[in-house]
Amino acid sequence: MALQRQSFAGRRVGGAKKLSITGLARTVSSSGNVDESKWNLLADAVKAIQQHTPVSTTLQSLRSMVTDMATPQHCAILVPRLHTLLHDFLVTKADELKTAPDSGSEDFLRRVNSLWVDHCAQMILIRSIFVVLDRAYVKQVKGTLPLWETSLVMFRKNIFAATKLTDRLVACLLADIKLDRQGRATQQDVVRSLIAMTSALKLYSTFEAAFLPASREFYDQESLEKLQTSEVAMYLQHVSRRIAQETHRAKACLQEQTLRPLLQAVDACLLKQHMPLILAEKFKDLMDSQDLVHIKLLYSLCQRVNAIIDLQAAYKAYVVEQGKTLVTNPEKDKTMVEDLLGYQKQLLNILNNAFEGAPGFVYAHKVAFEKFINSRANKPAEMIARFVDEKLRSGYKECTEDELDELLDRVLVLFRYTSGKDVFEAFYKNHLARRLLHNKSASTDLERTMLAKLKQECGAAFTSNLEGMFKDISVAAELNASYRQHLDAKGAKQSIDMVVQVLTQSHWPTYSALPLTLPAELVAVQEQFKTFYCTKHSSRQLKWKNAQGHCVVKAKFPKGTKDLQMALSQTVILLAYNEHKSLNFVQLQEITGLEDKELTRSLLSMSLGKARVLTKSIKAKTISDEDVFAVNEKFSNAHKRIKINQIQLKETVEETSATKERIFQDRIYAVDAAIVRIMKTRKSLKHSLLMTALLEQLKFPFKPSDIKKRIESLIDRDYLARAENDSQTYNYLA
Repeated sequence: MALQRQSFAGRRVGGAKKLSITGLARTVSSSGNVDESKWNLLADAVKAIQQHTPVSTTLQSLRSMVTDMATPQHCAILVPRLHTLLHDFLVTKADELKTAPDSGSEDFLRRVNSLWVDHCAQMILIRSIFVVLDRAYVKQVKGTLPLWETSLVMFRKNIFAATKLTDRLVACLLADIKLDRQGRATQQDVVRSLIAMTSALKLYSTFEAAFLPASREFYDQESLEKLQTSEVAMYLQHVSRRIAQETHRAKACLQEQTLRPLLQAVDACLLKQHMPLILAEKFKDLMDSQDLVHIKLLYSLCQRVNAIIDLQAAYKAYVVEQGKTLVTNPEKDKTMVEDLLGYQKQLLNILNNAFEGAPGFVYAHKVAFEKFINSRANKPAEMIARFVDEKLRSGYKECTEDELDELLDRVLVLFRYTSGKDVFEAFYKNHLARRLLHNKSASTDLERTMLAKLKQECGAAFTSNLEGMFKDISVAAELNASYRQHLDAKGAKQSIDMVVQVLTQSHWPTYSALPLTLPAELVAVQEQFKTFYCTKHSSRQLKWKNAQGHCVVKAKFPKGTKDLQMALSQTVILLAYNEHKSLNFVQLQEITGLEDKELTRSLLSMSLGKARVLTKSIKAKTISDEDVFAVNEKFSNAHKRIKINQIQLKETVEETSATKERIFQDRIYAVDAAIVRIMKTRKSLKHSLLMTALLEQLKFPFKPSDIKKRIESLIDRDYLARAENDSQTYNYLA
């Protein structure tokens, strides 16, 4: 049998090299005897490669020899010989490694890596020589590994299994990785190469089994030290860096399957086990300093360890705790709403930028605001109404139209969180009445804009009375114009120019009666208007509210005539001096009919206020029965029109208490109506179920004890009755 070896000769055609095949007859013996001379040349070449000495025969010649001997008979002889050469060399290297002096882990890693790199380089060259023989042998003997894989098995068996260096290798690799984690100089390229070696030799699982626990131990210890010595912001940055470092290490050095358990270990040690401490004690520092960068970092880290719900709870607890300090301190009532708006703005900045507007945090924000705002019943709603009143009085003096509109929207968000919306409505109605009756609104358009916002927020039922107040003012303007035309038509002349605001009682706040004896000229004009009005509306009755009246009085002083703008009660007092030069407290009370408190308040504003149109005989800041009052002949002022301290325009403590009492009474009626409505539908209901139904219907907070009182009242009035066999069950009585 003869084999013909093919050779390739090249020639260029049109500038390009073309390959053509020519046959070179070379006879190879087909007998089973090996040409020992050729084998010796091959063996010498292998040894030279292993010992890093020059090879006497060219690689092309060596490959030709292998090709010549690549018969089934020769393969069975030559391949085992080659394996023996490789085995003997590795045994020698194993002995050298075993007997080498121990000079530390770094030197050991370098020597093992050098042996591995040399082995790989040698086997690449050796395999390139014996590739034809290797392929033929693998096909001939089933289950035989190729030469490269066989060399790996030999390397693992002779270097590691024989010398038992696997444990030492793993320990040295872990020590070097620990140094790298500590920021010290290491042999990163050597470590990367050796970890790749463990993968090639199927020792990686042994390395991984030690690497992951060592990583957990390292980060457990590090986390304790860092938390004790670092601020929370620095610690979070450190955790973020560690995650990035370990991700890079895993992708650069480790197998793909190690990345996930490694990062889980880092997350568990640095984050998960310490998250309760971070959120309970450290989170507050980030919120207090408005550190958006690190709050956002904490948010992303919590996502890694499924701690978002815990972070939401911490955020909610912080909002409630800090918010209560703004609401529950009576000393801060005057600035409550401004403080709440500032607090709200800060939190919205965190909510939108750090927490990315996540729905869970938006809900936690809402619940937290509702909780702390309502921790002090009714007061926040009252202060919100006062704040809106102040802004609607000042208008655009302090800000632009867009800024004020935005501010009112933010105030309405606070209003939305309050449970005492009926409290807001009552105080807002009082303030609106003062603005409308005393022309204190900065802008009618602004008032209507606010009314539209409230209507959109609470519905038409909430604003129906407020809209009725605006309608009354509009109708009153037309009524006064009609009254003047009526007087002109009759040719009647009035010494007093009177403007009357006729108000629908159900729309406006309830005003207490002010006992006041009016001068005859004022009574005359009142009666004249009453006759005119009742002629047009015979079914209606007019009730004069003296407490809300105000006048402009022309007063002639020795130093000039002034127009004094004052309350009706102050006007009556001043008119008394047209007939008397001086009057004491008792005499003034007889003339005006005012009660002690109201007379005292009016006299104080006229005799001790900024514009002192009256003099007081006793130099004291209090009023007594012996005090004598007279017109201040020395009064002077640079202005033509002067406002005498309009006490009646300011809400007194009594009026505030009266408003709260009205709110309480309205709530009683609402509770009674809700109970009857529910029982009429259900006919029979247990106490607990009735309480649940009331909670759904009533829009204000209530105490169970108050509900029990209302139920007892309804039982007494025969609206309800207790069941005969169950005192906790109520029956509706038709």
